[in-house]
Amino acid sequence: MILSPRLVPALMVSILAAGCATAPNKTPLSAESKQKIKTVALVAVPEPEKYPLNPGQLPGGALLYAFGALGGAVLGGIESSRYETATNEFTTAIKPTQPAIAQHWNESFLLSLQSKGYQVTMVPELPMKKDTQEADCASIAGKYDAVVVSSISSGYAVSDAVQPVSYAKVKMLSSDCGETYFSDAFSYSTKPMPRATHSQSDARFNFPSRETLLSNPELAKEAMRTGVGTVARQAASAL
Repeated sequence: MILSPRLVPALMVSILAAGCATAPNKTPLSAESKQKIKTVALVAVPEPEKYPLNPGQLPGGALLYAFGALGGAVLGGIESSRYETATNEFTTAIKPTQPAIAQHWNESFLLSLQSKGYQVTMVPELPMKKDTQEADCASIAGKYDAVVVSSISSGYAVSDAVQPVSYAKVKMLSSDCGETYFSDAFSYSTKPMPRATHSQSDARFNFPSRETLLSNPELAKEAMRTGVGTVARQAASAL
């Protein structure tokens, strides 16, 4: 399945809340596949509508799990509501700074792929097939040896401190998108995420509290751009 970038904010609920996510199956790029790939269509990633902030688990929330499925369902609803509230608050604070993390990702990824020797053309975001809700690669104009699709998100999570988290899923597909040449997930965070290639985040982007994060949106923007840029270079190095 080719994940729509529009679904990534929902995916980040699990990534930022639990420090893990359902990452794609890792498929390394084989020497044979790489040898025949010269031209690449890089599908542009759109700017997310919101920037996630996971407020951390509710104090005492773990006690609700003692009540089984009902307690877990109650806690899940509470945590989801808290996540949405925090994310809306963070988005309101940082949007005036114009984070443009998608543009930063697109440009960083394109330049990084070009530095690997690929002839890269940026193509618009793909429409979704109505029947499967997968990206429709038939809409790509022109012929390319491979198509690279990705989905990203960048925000903050409350843990020992308020820390930046950037995450991306990347796939390199055949020209008709019927074959997967490469698949992996990449993260920029304090702690590694399961099944994702990890880059350590810079401690200078940590905040002691949610309030200090919200009062320093310019530094938060720098952290998010640094995160997606690092992840883009990390992804390109695997190709």
